[in-house]
Amino acid sequence: MQKVLLKGIVTLLSILITSGLAYADDRAKLLGVWRFVSTEIEFQETGERKPAADVLLAPAERNSVAESPSGYLIFTDEGRMMVILVRGDRDVPLRNTEAYTGVYRLEGDKWITQVDVASKPNLDGEQIRFFTLNGKRLEARTAWNARKDFCEGTFKLNLAKSMFSPGPPPKSRTISYRKEGDRCRQIVDGEDAHGIKSHREFGGATFLGMEWGKEYPVLTSDPSSVTRTLTRINANTIRISVKLDGKEIGNELSVNSEDGNTQTTTQEGTNAQGQQYKNVLIYERQ
Repeated sequence: MQKVLLKGIVTLLSILITSGLAYADDRAKLLGVWRFVSTEIEFQETGERKPAADVLLAPAERNSVAESPSGYLIFTDEGRMMVILVRGDRDVPLRNTEAYTGVYRLEGDKWITQVDVASKPNLDGEQIRFFTLNGKRLEARTAWNARKDFCEGTFKLNLAKSMFSPGPPPKSRTISYRKEGDRCRQIVDGEDAHGIKSHREFGGATFLGMEWGKEYPVLTSDPSSVTRTLTRINANTIRISVKLDGKEIGNELSVNSEDGNTQTTTQEGTNAQGQQYKNVLIYERQ
C-alpha cells in the first residue's frame, strides 16, 4: 500500500498573556490565549506545504471560512489546555469542528495533552504537538502521519458493530478497492441472510474525486438498471444516491476515519418489499 507521509502545521498569534510567573520560561511563554492564523499540511517527500483546506476539503468548501480558519488555543495557569478550530461549512459544525481539552505537560519542544473531553473520537487519548515560539507567533506541528489510500485494500463488515433496521443483517460482506488508471473500482462481495451470494462492481469516482455528480452503473447479474451518483462532502465524506431504473430508492453517507482503517456508511431508503430501512454499516480494513 502506498503511504504518503504528512503532518499538520498551524500558526497562531498571541492575543492575551496570563501571569505565568511561577513557571519555567517555555511554559510561561505558552500561557494565555492564541488565535489561529493559518493551517497547513506539509508533505515529507517534497517538503511542500499546502493550505489544509486544499488537502482536507472538497473544492466547494474551499471558501474564505476554510482558508482563514477560526479558532483559539488556550493554556491556563492550572496546567490545562483547550482548543477549538472551525473550518469549512459552518452548517455542519460537528463535522468541521475540532475541539478538545485536557491537562498538558511540556517535554522539550513538545506539549503532550491527556485529553478528557473531545468533539471527535479520534481526538481522545494523548495528543502530542511540537512547537516553535517566535515572539508572539506560535507554530504547532503534529508528528508525521501516513495517509492511507482508500483505493487500495479490503474492508470487512463488522456485523457486531453495525445496525440494521428492519433487518435481517447479511451473513457477510466485503468491499475491495482497485485502481484502474485515474479511476477507482469498488468490488462488493456478500452473502445475505438467506445464504444467497452476490457480487457487485462500481467503477466510478469513489475516493479519487473524479467526475463527482455523474451517474455510474453498478455491474450486477440483475437485469435491472442500478446506478449510483456520488457527491463529495469533504476529503473523508461522500454522499451516494442509488437509483433503480431511473428512480431513487436510497441514499448513503459514507465517512472514512482519519487513520484510514474504518468506513462508516449510513444507508436509508426503500427495500424490495416496499419497507423503509436505515442501516449503519461499520467496515474495518483487513
